[in-house]
Amino acid sequence: MIKKDNKILISYYDYSNFFQSLKIATSTDYGSSWSSQIVDQHDTSGWSSGLVNNGDEVLVFYSGRAYNTVKANKSSDWGSNWLW
Repeated sequence: MIKKDNKILISYYDYSNFFQSLKIATSTDYGSSWSSQIVDQHDTSGWSSGLVNNGDEVLVFYSGRAYNTVKANKSSDWGSNWLW
């Protein structure tokens, strides 16, 4: 979880459907309501993840599809859009 002003971001592994995925949930009202978006949707990608912020940049690091791999994705607008 990371926080900036009233915006909170968390990363989590969603196993609720056939296509498991790494998601980022965002709240702009201190956690009263949440919206989420898929960051990666490849088998077991994302079952372990963490967020880091550097000013307006947010990085998410997470486990890759293959064992013993680490993947990353970046947002330059505090989680509104992700590179891939």
